[in-house]
Amino acid sequence: MQNIINLLENTIKSIKDSERVETHKLTETLRDLQRKLRKEVFVSKSKEARLLAFFLNAYILSIFSNLFIDTPDDEEDILRPQRQEFLKKISMLFPEISSKLKANNKVEIFNILADMVALYAETINKINLKDMSKGGRHEIH
Repeated sequence: MQNIINLLENTIKSIKDSERVETHKLTETLRDLQRKLRKEVFVSKSKEARLLAFFLNAYILSIFSNLFIDTPDDEEDILRPQRQEFLKKISMLFPEISSKLKANNKVEIFNILADMVALYAETINKINLKDMSKGGRHEIH
């Protein structure tokens, strides 16, 4: 589990080292974290660490798939603020996860992961509603 804590703390440091939290910096940092978590799924000895690494890896992959690739046409760039807000909120949860991992507080870790899923679902729903309000028929799942 220590490797995952280290990965999260390096991610937190990388985000904090940026003068401004920009979408590009956050996406680059998340992609780097995702690649490292994917490796952790296969090398970790702890089944709990593997589960957490797998969840975070899949979560980040889903973010990229659904918020950056499989999105409605955005000629007016109205989705950018929602993406930025989402990425900022997610990045703010990493210190909480790291802290709860250090304290071995499994209930709180679960609650944070549940919050992450809720935030993800709410963001996807907002994007779908915005697209439909413009007459679009594209729905992200």
